[in-house]
Amino acid sequence: MSYYSATNGIAAFAGTLLGGFLASHLPHLMGYRLLFLFLLSGVFRALAGVFLLTKVKEVRGVAEPLPTKPVRPGPGPEAVSASGGPGIGEGSSG
Repeated sequence: MSYYSATNGIAAFAGTLLGGFLASHLPHLMGYRLLFLFLLSGVFRALAGVFLLTKVKEVRGVAEPLPTKPVRPGPGPEAVSASGGPGIGEGSSG
């Protein structure tokens, strides 16, 4: 856990420094340099996501979920009466 936190902190620090440097050195996109930086960031995040989804595998065994019983539907709206008539569990004799 500590290796993960240390690596995450170092990567955040390096990314912030790199983003700050690039913000003043990138070309303009529709008049703004930050738009190009956001575009570049999105492209690299997508590439990292595709790489991680294809290369990283689950190490521990994952158990299959237990089968569940289907939920039986309850009484419909005709069983509930707002006018004081027969409701749930009451018969309509008569």
